[in-house]
Amino acid sequence: MEESRDEEKLLRLTKARNVWGITELIDYQCLDTDAITLSYIVASPFGRPALRSLYLDAKILHQDISDNNILISNAGNNNPDLSKGILIDFDNAMDVEIEPENTYSLSGTKTFMAIDLSRGSDDRVLHTYRHDLESFFYVFLFMAVPGHGRASDESRLRPWEVVWRNWPEIAEEKKDISNDNFVAILAEFHPGFKGLESLAHSLRDALFFPDGNEFFMGTSIDIRETEKLYSAMIGDLRRRSSRIDNEAEEY
Repeated sequence: MEESRDEEKLLRLTKARNVWGITELIDYQCLDTDAITLSYIVASPFGRPALRSLYLDAKILHQDISDNNILISNAGNNNPDLSKGILIDFDNAMDVEIEPENTYSLSGTKTFMAIDLSRGSDDRVLHTYRHDLESFFYVFLFMAVPGHGRASDESRLRPWEVVWRNWPEIAEEKKDISNDNFVAILAEFHPGFKGLESLAHSLRDALFFPDGNEFFMGTSIDIRETEKLYSAMIGDLRRRSSRIDNEAEEY
């Protein structure tokens, strides 16, 4: 119940600060029963760049970017050109202008957790905007490799989602993206995602090789570097989207 109320407060805040691309709060109500209290949040979707606006405009970190928390809204009456992605579920979200009660607590979905957050208890760091972007990158990989299914037991991504493995073990597995093993992951792309390997490379390089050489897992808090990373990833996605649209028209 408390988490739902926190989510309701954050959604009201995002609406007040004109955040784009997330669910918009319309109404909220608690229903008491004999055993539990159910909280209903009524929301409306609309699609524009979300993560950037969420952090830069509303000063909110989502902290649980996963495949279950990104929806595709077909608002255009079955017109795929009008479909939009929507970010949902703000139970783990944090207002960065308010000091968190548990500063270094882990929250989110293990499969999509940033390496820097989950690599070990002795190396705990604060959750940042870059970690949300890294999680988004992992969601993309888990869409591109199995398509609409789940990763096969032979997939290099499969160890990332084995529930009994601990956080540091999965963090080590994810370091495959830093070396030649990343090519092997790209080779697993589902036929429907073939042609997006260059996009995966660009997103990876923007996140982990911002200077071109050394593998980087940390976060720069300089606003220019923050804008640079958002712009790089959004730009890569938009360019690839435009190319797909042009190829579809030619076809």
